[in-house]
Amino acid sequence: MQTIEPRLEIEFNGSPDDRELAARVFAIMRTVGRFFALTAPIRLPLHALAEHLAQLDQQRDAEGWAAALRQAIEANHNVFSLEERDGVLYIVTTREGRPPQPIEEVDAAHMLPRRFQEPPPTAPRLARRRPAPAARPAPEEVLAAEAAEQPVTEPAEQVAAVEAEAAPASAEIEVADLTQLDDAQLQALVAAELARMPEVTGFADFWMLDEDVPRLSRGDLRRIREYILEREQPLPDTELVEVVLGVRRTAPDYEVRRFALNVRLSQEEDFEFVGVPGNYLWSTKGLPAIGTTIRRAADIGQDYRFLVEEAQAATPLSEQVADHVLTFYEHYLG
Repeated sequence: MQTIEPRLEIEFNGSPDDRELAARVFAIMRTVGRFFALTAPIRLPLHALAEHLAQLDQQRDAEGWAAALRQAIEANHNVFSLEERDGVLYIVTTREGRPPQPIEEVDAAHMLPRRFQEPPPTAPRLARRRPAPAARPAPEEVLAAEAAEQPVTEPAEQVAAVEAEAAPASAEIEVADLTQLDDAQLQALVAAELARMPEVTGFADFWMLDEDVPRLSRGDLRRIREYILEREQPLPDTELVEVVLGVRRTAPDYEVRRFALNVRLSQEEDFEFVGVPGNYLWSTKGLPAIGTTIRRAADIGQDYRFLVEEAQAATPLSEQVADHVLTFYEHYLG
């Protein structure tokens, strides 16, 4: 789509010479700012424009053209405006033929980029002071009664002696010498102290913050129980972690997941720990009891009778037999 800019029709004021000069200046400034926006200000120095006109028309010098330009611009204040910057006088207009509007100052105190770039101010910390309890004035009657009940003061020597006797002796705090404890006693003390802390959980000789121990979902517990029932025997924690949870021994969190498995299974009622230190075995409801089956008294007596019966003596042979293993040559050659 091609768009054609409509031609501006501006009526200039003043004498014929002023109107002609104003139209000429406006055409020059529109050519300079042909790529500007309609409301963008177009600035040209007054002396530069006067020198340009003096080169084109030598009937006047630059000072004469400057005076004529000032007169024409003042007569057409609805199109042009004069602006002074650093001691230089500029002629200012826009492409739409109006003086530029003054730019409103933008309050950048709450701009979004500034709020992200500048850190927020830190609030001063106020020291909290406990209010001193206000002493209530005692009634005059109570003060008079207390003054009447006060005993006669004794000599200062007796008072000092009583205070010296009443002063409590400084109690000495006994500190246990940890260097006299062996490793087992020290380990037991540390384990007992950790067991009292609710935020710490432990299993065997391993301890960890409860919030850092991974959780087991209901689906994980169900799959662990079904796998133990399928194998029909108690299983070690290493096999449960690798097979059911899918954590390999080379994984960086293998020991953490193994510790989490032992801790979470010990908190469930459907699982029972049947292992020993160093070999953690887990059983579940539905497995047969560990150990020999229950036998009746008659069966036990029959087994005992079989054990106490002496074996029958072998009947001796009538002839003496000599045993000899034949070699290959004896067997083949006879």
